[in-house]
Amino acid sequence: NTDPSAGPRGDFTVVKLDGATGVDLWRQVIWNGEANALAIDGSGNVAAAGYTTSTNTGQDFTVVNLDGASGAELWRQVISHGSSVLEAANAVAVDEAGNVVAAGVTENTGPSTDFTVAKFNVADGAEL
Repeated sequence: NTDPSAGPRGDFTVVKLDGATGVDLWRQVIWNGEANALAIDGSGNVAAAGYTTSTNTGQDFTVVNLDGASGAELWRQVISHGSSVLEAANAVAVDEAGNVVAAGVTENTGPSTDFTVAKFNVADGAEL
């Protein structure tokens, strides 16, 4: 947390380390959240899943696809039902085509949560 006005919280962070030295090759920080799982596709790109938070919607199911070489964000998808329910992606996988599949919990129409699985297009993150 490098923003002192933000107050205490965690950040959704993914770091690629050199296998021989442990030196950071790149680091991607997405404010206000937590990464719970990651998967690497055949091209070396990284799919990370977890949650991000907002003052308007609370904790939201979030999936981010990052370029494996640079760490640049390729796309991000957030599933939110606009309430204070704790929504989060807790697992992620990549299929043979490179599409990203994430599982976790989202709010349903009542006061409880549902088990949710979502699949996203590798190219642009569109929900499949």
